[in-house]
Amino acid sequence: ARLSGAGKAMIAGEGGDGYFYALLPDGRLWAGKTDRARPDRQLKNISGRFVGGSNWVDLAGSYSEGATALKSDGTLWKFSRRAGSGQIGSDSDWKKVVAGRSFFLALKQNGTMWGWGYNDSGTLPDHRDKKGDTIAFPDPVQLWPDADWVDVFALAQPMAVKRDGSCWTWGYDGTPGNGRITNYSVYHRLVRADIEGTNWSSLTGDDWLTMGVRNDGTLWASTRHRGYSHPATARNIFGSPIPQGNEAKPVRIGTKSDWVGVAEGVFQIMALEADGTFWAVYRGSFQSKRPSRYHDWLAVSAASFETWALAKDGTISCWGDFFQLVPDFFARGPYDGEKTQLFYLRPSRRPLASINLLDAK
Repeated sequence: ARLSGAGKAMIAGEGGDGYFYALLPDGRLWAGKTDRARPDRQLKNISGRFVGGSNWVDLAGSYSEGATALKSDGTLWKFSRRAGSGQIGSDSDWKKVVAGRSFFLALKQNGTMWGWGYNDSGTLPDHRDKKGDTIAFPDPVQLWPDADWVDVFALAQPMAVKRDGSCWTWGYDGTPGNGRITNYSVYHRLVRADIEGTNWSSLTGDDWLTMGVRNDGTLWASTRHRGYSHPATARNIFGSPIPQGNEAKPVRIGTKSDWVGVAEGVFQIMALEADGTFWAVYRGSFQSKRPSRYHDWLAVSAASFETWALAKDGTISCWGDFFQLVPDFFARGPYDGEKTQLFYLRPSRRPLASINLLDAK
């Protein structure tokens, strides 16, 4: 092991532009690039370099809008192949940043919440051009007048925590409707969530399942039927049953108290233990397995189809199909009429590609 430091290691998984980022516990930030020209092509090689400075403290990556990182001096910085890189505004009172598929949310020290990027299903206020087409917010805008927010998480729907321990969510929840949705502004309103408490260190999930880790290292899960059922709704995880129902309250999973984080991908949810073991939970059957036999992982990310993990020796690796899904499970790729190659991958325990950040030139 060569990596050390008091900070939290993080990975902003690869987005549509082939770039990804890794925050090391000593405050350094590594910018990586893959050789994949399109999202439905197999990854083979990784390259990258360190970004200047060693005072980075937080990191968030979106699929389409690049990444945002926070420095210890409270300034925010963007990294985007499409929009360029540089400081976001001139404020130096930022506290935390998270990202969805095409948007960012950030908290300030004064308890206000801000967002920018594209309005993904009512996450941001409705923002359109003269033709009525949705356009992005290039700079942060305050989302709510409240100034008592203490934490925020980017699930399928965002979830934020107030000082009194109440949790709130907003945005379109995926409930089937009639026709094409043309106005997400009706979904941009706060709704009370059954998950409570200011003691969450990590939260992830979708329209059917939420998983989280509390500050005491315990793992929790709850179902989110939203008034309709789904065949992939969890019945149990790691042998612990999950109560069924609309907006069921979270229950503790297992007896361990060494969990450090969870992350969601397209087909799997990742969970990391303090001893460096990480797990993949397949969302179709909720079968769980260890993708790697090693116990030295510091951070995992499952933001897309693949999963990324950073080890204590500085190695970052990317895996594909842990559960060896048949190719026809997801027969069409991001480009219509083409077979996806995301499932024609190597054996589940063999990374598609890896690189040691400390040795890379």
